[in-house]
Formats: sequence, structure tokens, C-alpha cells
Amino acid sequence: MTAVTAPSPIVSLPHVAAQPLNPGAVIVATVLGMIDASTVRLELPTGAVNVPAGQAFAPGTRVEVTIGGTAANPSVAVTPLPANVAPAAPPQVAAALSPQQIAASIVGDAAARQNGLAPLYADLSALAQSGQALPAPVSAMVRQLLAVPMDLASKTTVSAAEIRTALMQSGLVATSPGAGAGGAAMAAPQLAGLNLVLGLMRRALTNWRDEEQAAQADTSPAAESGSRTSIADVRQASRDAAPPPPFRSGPTVPQAAMQPSLPDDFSGPALAQHLLDRTEAAIARQTLLQVASLPDADPASAKAGVDARHLIFDVPLATPQGTAVAQFRIERDGAGGDAETGKPMWRASFAIDVEPMGRVHAHIALVDGRTSVTLRAERPESAALLNNHVAQLEASLREANLEPGTLACVNGAASAPAAAAPGLFLDSTT
Repeated sequence: MTAVTAPSPIVSLPHVAAQPLNPGAVIVATVLGMIDASTVRLELPTGAVNVPAGQAFAPGTRVEVTIGGTAANPSVAVTPLPANVAPAAPPQVAAALSPQQIAASIVGDAAARQNGLAPLYADLSALAQSGQALPAPVSAMVRQLLAVPMDLASKTTVSAAEIRTALMQSGLVATSPGAGAGGAAMAAPQLAGLNLVLGLMRRALTNWRDEEQAAQADTSPAAESGSRTSIADVRQASRDAAPPPPFRSGPTVPQAAMQPSLPDDFSGPALAQHLLDRTEAAIARQTLLQVASLPDADPASAKAGVDARHLIFDVPLATPQGTAVAQFRIERDGAGGDAETGKPMWRASFAIDVEPMGRVHAHIALVDGRTSVTLRAERPESAALLNNHVAQLEASLREANLEPGTLACVNGAASAPAAAAPGLFLDSTT
């Protein structure tokens, strides 16, 4: 039997159905194909699902999926069934849970552990520049993670294609096997994206830590105590500096590039544990971003004929100061559409915190080809600088075949969406 702990909720949007995660549930499934070397796409009675299986299976293989662990931290065991034996039906099959029910069981734990990508990237960049020897699997994952950020260090503009790639890497969008050839060819490699690499990084770090601990089993108690104290200090400082958890109705929150926090006295297992803490905190945040992007929990809140969608995701940015993180929200609001044409409104918001501008929040509304943009800079001098370039913004919109609407650059802090729909994850700090 192969048993692995899923690095994120077994929910993919929008094409993969939610599956029961009740511990003790046993489900018979058929392998549709492999997403990557260790992630299998299964056909279950209630739909398709991507599962971290830890090994490869041939398409058509009948497998038994056992849900273990706890509701907050489920694990998945995938076992191939003999080809000539009909699987016995389990005595009790758990009822399928909605995405909102699954999310509610994991949000509390993820919210307590989450942190941004910026601290992890700061430490990984410092290790890469130091030339410190790392195990080959860990080094490979470090290289993959450092290749993800969007490059703002050598250029000043970002294309729509780059933002689309960042969205695909966020893990929020899945491509069905029957998608068009062009879309499938482009999207399939990005399906799990950052989530997959973070999950593989966690596995490599866990193996490294366990191997180092086994090799240093005779370490003196005093040395172990000192190492633990150092790790505890760093953990507490990381929690204190963590960005607020993402929630659906909140403002977009950027992360500035950070300085590394690698204590000089870390031993092999302590360094592995430190990086593992950083990685698990980043995975917890990715989980919360997925939860914040789920549909309304209350079907009654959705109006008939209204196609309301929203996606919330973080995008790492390579800047001269290090890796910063922008947060994006993309929404389609049929209810808030143009009153005259009745066409739905697309809204996009993002926030960045990059020197020398500081924090800047952008709000974009697109209705029937007419685009309104509000840029809100938290520093007065940055607001004035942006205001001096409104004509350039207008020209850029026209070049993109978008008719400019209201364009404004103002000074002020972030503001929450004016009419945020009810969501699963609420800001418990206010």
C-alpha cells in the first residue's frame, strides 16, 4: 500500500469535483492517467479527482482509495486491486461532502500555520547564493521554486500571458482532459504548479531531516536543546511577521521582499526543519487561497442567471531587493454589471509592495470593453508619481483595444471590495 498525506485539499477548480474526506472512507476508483510522476487522476463515483499517490499507475487500473488521518489533515492510501477480483462494497460509504464542508474542516489549522512565500524565498535565495551543499532532491526543488517568480528585476512591464501563467501555476485552475489541444498543451504542465513543487519540497525536506536525525542520534542533549531554542525563536518571529490570512471579502495584501533568517548555528537537521516549517507555512497559505476561491457556501446567495466567479492567488515577483509577492483577485459579477447593457462586469484587483514605490493597490473594472482603473498608493510621493503617468496608462489601454473609462491615482490605504459576497473564510481579527 502507498500512503501519502495530501499537501492541499483534494479539490481542484473548476473541473474536479469535491470528494469525501471522512477518515475511514473506502472508495473504489479507476485510474484515468498520471498528472505527474506521483499524482494520479482518478475517476470516482462522484467525479474525477487528482490524488498524490506516491507512485505511477497505468490508465484503467482499478484501485482502492482509503481516507485516513484526521479531517484537518487527511491522508490518502491508494492500493491497486487484483484485475480478476471484483471489489467488495464497503459496509458504509460516506456521503459526499461539499467543497465548503471540506474547506471548513481544514481552515482553522491552515490559518494558524500559514505564512507568505516571501520568507521562504528569502531563505532559499540566501542558501543558493551561499553555495551551501544540500541533498540533491532538496537542491532540485530549490532550483524549481526559484524559477517560478515573475521577473521584475530586468524589466518593468508584465504581459497578460505572464499573468495567465501565474494563475495556472497557482493551482486554482484545472484543465479537463477533453480541452482543446492548444489549451491542454499549455495548461497541463502548469496544473499543479507551485502547489506541486511545494509538496515535493516538503517531501524532500522531510526525508533530509529524518536522515540527518538518524545520523546524529548520539547528539548531546545540550546541543539539541540549543538547536530547538533557536528554531523556536525563528518560528515565533515568523508568526509575528506573517501577513494576514487571505479571505474572500478582504483587501488584496502584498508581501514585500524580506531578509533571510537563517541562524548561523543551524545543524543539518535543524536547517531542514527550518526550511520545512517555511514550506509548510507556504502550503497552508496556498490552501487558504484555494478555500477563499471556492463558490458561495450558501446556494441561495447566488442569483439565478448570474455567473459570479472569483479567483484569489499570490504571485511571487523577482525584484532587485529579492522576491516580493503580489496578490491578485479576479471576479466576474453579473449582478454588478452595466445597468444599460446588462452585461456582466469583470473586476481585477492586485497589490504589490516593491521599492521605491512601496505598497500600491490597483482596482480594475471592465464592462463592455470600457475599462476603469484606480491606483491607490500608500505613499503620497508614489501617488503623485503615478498621477503624472495617467496619460501613459490611457495610451496603453487604447493599444490593448480597451476604451478607457475613469482613470484615477490617489493616496490612501487598501480598501475592501465595495460589495463582497459572503465567503467561507472570515477575518477573525476584526
